[in-house]
Amino acid sequence: MNFWLTQVPLLAMYVVLAVSLDLLAGVAELLSIAQIAFMGVGAYSVGYLTVTAHWPFLLATLVGVLIAALAGAISGIPGLRGRGFIYGVMSFAVAIVAYTAFNAPNNITNGAEGIAGVPLPSVGAAALSDTWSFIAVYVPIAVVIVLLRWRLDRSPVNLALRAIRSDPMAGAISGIGSGRLLIKVMALSAGCAGLGGAMFAGLIGFVDPSSFSVDQGFLLLVMVIVGGKGNLWGAAFGAILIGSVPSLVTYVNLPSSTAGSIEQIIYALILIVIIRVRASGIFPERHWLKRERRGAAAPVGMTPLAPAAATPPLSAVPLDPVTPPPANADTVVALECKDLKKSFGGVKAIRGVSIAFPAGRITGIIGANGAGKTTLIDLLSGVQRPDEGSVEFFGQELRRSSAVTRRRKGMGRTFQSTRLFHGLSAEENVMSGLGSMSRIGLFRDGLWRGGRQVPRLRKHANVYLEEVQLRARLGMDALDLPYGEQKLVGLARALASDASVLLLDEPFAGVSADGVSVMSNILRDLTQKGRTVILIDHNVEAVVGLVDYMVAVDFGAVIADGDPKDVISDRRVMQSYLGTA
Repeated sequence: MNFWLTQVPLLAMYVVLAVSLDLLAGVAELLSIAQIAFMGVGAYSVGYLTVTAHWPFLLATLVGVLIAALAGAISGIPGLRGRGFIYGVMSFAVAIVAYTAFNAPNNITNGAEGIAGVPLPSVGAAALSDTWSFIAVYVPIAVVIVLLRWRLDRSPVNLALRAIRSDPMAGAISGIGSGRLLIKVMALSAGCAGLGGAMFAGLIGFVDPSSFSVDQGFLLLVMVIVGGKGNLWGAAFGAILIGSVPSLVTYVNLPSSTAGSIEQIIYALILIVIIRVRASGIFPERHWLKRERRGAAAPVGMTPLAPAAATPPLSAVPLDPVTPPPANADTVVALECKDLKKSFGGVKAIRGVSIAFPAGRITGIIGANGAGKTTLIDLLSGVQRPDEGSVEFFGQELRRSSAVTRRRKGMGRTFQSTRLFHGLSAEENVMSGLGSMSRIGLFRDGLWRGGRQVPRLRKHANVYLEEVQLRARLGMDALDLPYGEQKLVGLARALASDASVLLLDEPFAGVSADGVSVMSNILRDLTQKGRTVILIDHNVEAVVGLVDYMVAVDFGAVIADGDPKDVISDRRVMQSYLGTA
């Protein structure tokens, strides 16, 4: 029994490492081998500062955590562009570089000899001198890290991370800036790894490179995979299970010459069995926001809404100020593009397009397949950058503004394909589009506020699902819905942004006649409230009956614009789009 008690502080350290790694590799889905490198940074910082500089252990630990967090943020930036495989390769490179640096002869790490004589951790004047004192300090540290992660999991930050891991561009259109948020997550995860390294240095009293090799980094990842990627309790269980293997091998008193090989075999067998029997881990990801009821199985009735359906303001943090349209909105231009050009190789997709979209009105863009409609919407919304030309939003130049910036200024959009977030319910998809999600902060909204905002976000999301007649589907996975209903969820997500200008890419495609009627009523109601709508669709009858202003494009150029009926009867439009002379 005494032997196993001595292992408790070590297992507490593994829980800190695995839970923090799972935040990055599980929730954000950025598989990283570099966690072991940041653990080493924390351990060597404590070793050097306490042994050489004679700093107090707690102060050295704080500095080690900060250095590890900074190293995690900086080293992770290059891999953000590629995500997935690219990020994994970058993290592998970081682990190799760190291990090489730890091994190199120098006055800080002391090369292969390491740093001996690391003093025992102390709390005030009391040093941790026995097993029970280590347990009394290390276990509460692990509990605090678990509780912080639990609080983060129950916050909107978890929703934002799962949204951008599913579709970063759709996340950007929702206003969730993935870059800054992920860098903060990397820093937090690496800082916790640095804390684990400090715990290791204090427990063992010796720091050397062999403890931070690349294979140890893979071992931390195995803990997360076996326990259940994306599940807090799975990561903690995986840390205890895998972390106990060396203790078990030692306990059965195997020969030292074979103990290491036996450990590797046990790790491999556990991993193979888990992947074969339960690929998602012992405790698969289960998000607390998911509702137990999965929604009605029968089709939802689509009764058109009354034109005066109320839509409350939902942004907890106001959007950047834009000029509201006055009563004579026809004289105000909400969005304007001037001489836009975009080429893909030798194909000129957009050829000098200039359009002024009137505020408080619905503008329809029509054209044959391949005419450049979606590319134009992409240029307006910031998904793509034009080769030439400019985009102005209520007079503000936006050409160099990102999709996230344009969303925060008050521009929302939907996509031709639904691009709903995989693994999120209809309710969660709409929640991700709410105005307050565009200002999400890791520490303010995650660690500080926790889940206190979620009931309000849910309430607001349900208003928009009710507006598109999908309240009964709120608990269902959005991608399990029929395609037409997915379109309605996408519209609800765009409406939730409370944007002043909405760009809708084929909103009627795949939607029933009743659904088109619901959408049309909603869009008319939006313009009565001062919002501007720009849509493209092939349902000419619905578009003509809905829009106030129409633009026809062909081969990337505007061929007609003006009153919808005049545009439809234009000879060039009839030839290029309707197929008649």
